[in-house]
Amino acid sequence: MYKNSIVDEGQFIGYKLNGQGRQINTTKGDVSYYIGTFKDGKKNGVGTMTYLINGTTITGDWVNGKFTGECVG
Repeated sequence: MYKNSIVDEGQFIGYKLNGQGRQINTTKGDVSYYIGTFKDGKKNGVGTMTYLINGTTITGDWVNGKFTGECVG
């Protein structure tokens, strides 16, 4: 893994993640790991984000790459 990188895995349509996938991100001084649904390369639908530096995990709805605040239990 490289510093300041994003690694995408899953189904691609037009070079963008679409459907189920996962993303590892090291661009903000922390390593975060998202697994869930993507649309046009952005987090979209239900997914789980885990921040490895402090172990925080949030699961819920994502729209256009942003967490909506609606947590799924």
